[in-house]
Amino acid sequence: MTEYIPIAVQSKRYIEEQKFRYLLKKGLKYYGKEDDLITLKGEVTKKQYSKLLTYCIKHRLKCKIDNGYGDRSEDYRIAFRGHTRPFLDDKYICAYCGRLFPWNEITVDHLYPVDAAGRSLRVQRKLLAMGCTDVNDIKNLVPACRSCNSRKGKKINGYILRGRIGRHPSVWVFRYILRAVVILAIICGVVKVLQYVGIL
Repeated sequence: MTEYIPIAVQSKRYIEEQKFRYLLKKGLKYYGKEDDLITLKGEVTKKQYSKLLTYCIKHRLKCKIDNGYGDRSEDYRIAFRGHTRPFLDDKYICAYCGRLFPWNEITVDHLYPVDAAGRSLRVQRKLLAMGCTDVNDIKNLVPACRSCNSRKGKKINGYILRGRIGRHPSVWVFRYILRAVVILAIICGVVKVLQYVGIL
């Protein structure tokens, strides 16, 4: 049995007639304007979706799976702050670099980016496996400083694991303690060597 995917193709500007006809031929229907975007919607097979996605990227059209899973909510920052306690006073630890930042300097990052969740069934399945109801679920959100968030951007690869581990402040506390112990051990070792050589 063929599985059909609900999709939406959107454009901020006028869609040329040739592109418009191509999209209509693929089974999409014109839905007018949504949020000031020209919108066409329909259901396609997985194979048709991958071809349409390639076509839309090539022609600078926004193509997404239209099941609401990859839509950014307006209040995800408020939901995150309501569910996550600050580490110290009103300071949060960046999940990627481990530095402390006050709330007004921290961003709330989506581990699996909104764009990827809107375009990829694989990413949606991974979010479901994590127990997320959508891309804005608290399990998919981590505190991140602005530089780490912009460096990560829409990347997925190693950032998912870093974010999932780094979201727990105890990991960073343990890392800082371990670093201090290693530095002390090195200093003690250097002092012993200097004493043995007779410099101290």
